[in-house]
Amino acid sequence: MLFIQETKLSLMDDRLINYCCGNDTNLRSLSSPSVGASGGLSTIWCNSFFEKDSDSIHRYYIILQGLLKPLKARCNIINLYAPNDQGERLTILRELISFVHQSNLPTILAGDLNTVLCREEKVGTTFNKSAAKDLKEFIDCLEFQDLPLNGGRFTWANTRKRVSTSRLDRFLFSTDFSELWPNLIQKILPKSLSDHNPVGLFHSDFDWGPKPFRWFDYWAEDKGLVSNIIDCYKQSSGQGIAATLRLCKSASKAWVKAKKGRDYETVQSLERECAEMEDRLVQNGSDPTSRKNLVSLKEKLWGEI
Repeated sequence: MLFIQETKLSLMDDRLINYCCGNDTNLRSLSSPSVGASGGLSTIWCNSFFEKDSDSIHRYYIILQGLLKPLKARCNIINLYAPNDQGERLTILRELISFVHQSNLPTILAGDLNTVLCREEKVGTTFNKSAAKDLKEFIDCLEFQDLPLNGGRFTWANTRKRVSTSRLDRFLFSTDFSELWPNLIQKILPKSLSDHNPVGLFHSDFDWGPKPFRWFDYWAEDKGLVSNIIDCYKQSSGQGIAATLRLCKSASKAWVKAKKGRDYETVQSLERECAEMEDRLVQNGSDPTSRKNLVSLKEKLWGEI
């Protein structure tokens, strides 16, 4: 499942989702529109993984209720983009408390809480003790578990002016959910050009099966791959359509592997350099040279993506 906050889109249509995630008839999605260029949410999932029974779409959250098929259990799944305003945020948190208590189902929440839980989760800006207390009471009231964040301390960084970092993004889940699915790991992922790091929730003991192969329409714009496909067609002449498709699939897989190797190596190298430079800025303060180098690295990264 994919939880997106702050889409800044009034409409997250199927074409955009298919472009980002692949044209898969098994995909399902629900979106909450942005207000102007502010906010916006989208939750995307595979029907083979989760079967929705009901939903609730709000400006600041999307709630799904249904069957989580790997666990054979019904649950709540919440995608949250909490307001910046503390009073509004507290209202939303109270709404969610009421919903979870009434539903009496295992619950998992993913999102941008727009506040931190303790002083150690924030560097470079003022710590709001009252807002942190609101979040702690929300977690305690629902008996949510907040896993340690693997791979880093912060999920958001602003290095444009005064350096500031915070842990705004997290997964939270109820005790009964963790009993259904123990050994979960919350891990920070590379953020590339965003000011937020994605956060992934992983289960190391679960066998997801082989990864399916999909052919995307835009691949046909690559002359090298098209030439390989034509060669496959010629080689399999007279052998039937099944033989032709097998050759085309093998050629496409080889092309994808080679292309990913070239492109990903460059992108990942630049992402690592950006992350290291941001860490340096956090540790050493607003160093003009480091900030200039970071801007240059991000310009290069833009050119590769």
